[in-house]
Amino acid sequence: MTTYVLLHDAFQGGWAWSRVAEILRRKRHEVYSPTLTGCGDRSHLLNQNVDLHTYVTDITNFVHFESLSRAVFVCHGYAGMVMSAVIQAMPHVVEKAIYLDAVIPAQGKSFLDLSGEWFGYFLRSHLHDGWLVKPSIVTNDAIAGQTDRRWYESRLTSFPQAAFTAPFPGRFDSTLFDISFIHCSRGDDPANQNVASAAKRRKWPCHELNCGHLPMVTAPGELAGLLDTIGNKALSFRPR
Repeated sequence: MTTYVLLHDAFQGGWAWSRVAEILRRKRHEVYSPTLTGCGDRSHLLNQNVDLHTYVTDITNFVHFESLSRAVFVCHGYAGMVMSAVIQAMPHVVEKAIYLDAVIPAQGKSFLDLSGEWFGYFLRSHLHDGWLVKPSIVTNDAIAGQTDRRWYESRLTSFPQAAFTAPFPGRFDSTLFDISFIHCSRGDDPANQNVASAAKRRKWPCHELNCGHLPMVTAPGELAGLLDTIGNKALSFRPR
């Protein structure tokens, strides 16, 4: 049995992983999909003080109070910022780290810094109430089916701008961890292409799924199978 901690992207919640979590549990794995403050079922807690630091505290507290150890951590999209800070602070709890089209942090850089000009435009065009960012429209590349798209979009919530502009705390030393990268190859989002290229430059083991950026919705079986394979693969790596 493997323990998985699945961290969701911006605008989502732990609910986004429900289909993948169900499949992994049927394989007798232990699965957690915590929701960040102000998202999903915790949307009532959203306030102007919520930022990357809040999210890192969310997950470090979650790991502590669930008494987790030797877990496989999986992050999607924005959650690369969160997971990287968490495992850097708590390396003893990490069995493997899997980045699913997830941002790879750099010291002192924010998600906005790492995502480039196009994301700056997105923030400006989706900002409301002076501090919140509304979710973007889901494209056919991401979710083609109307039923799935309605289910997904109905659960999205606005996300605090401060989470996108807060710098990554400290330096992330990826050499301390057994890391794999999963790239969703369908679609032309420049940010996803950039992080996949960055993972290859770091010589991380890279895998591809022939789907859009939301495989937990559109290809949960394929994603769960890949996570199961990566999570159960015998370690050829040991942290220093």
